[in-house]
Amino acid sequence: MEYYFPWHLVEYIGVRSQSIYQQVIEALQATSHKPRTEIKREWYY
Repeated sequence: MEYYFPWHLVEYIGVRSQSIYQQVIEALQATSHKPRTEIKREWYY
């Protein structure tokens, strides 16, 4: 797992801001697998 994680296993992406959300959505445009992505302001990292 250190060097490879199967992308198709990612089910969800949570982000804290609209700007990061937009970056994720733009990056996912080039992929066939598009996990559900949401802004989760209440999450603490």
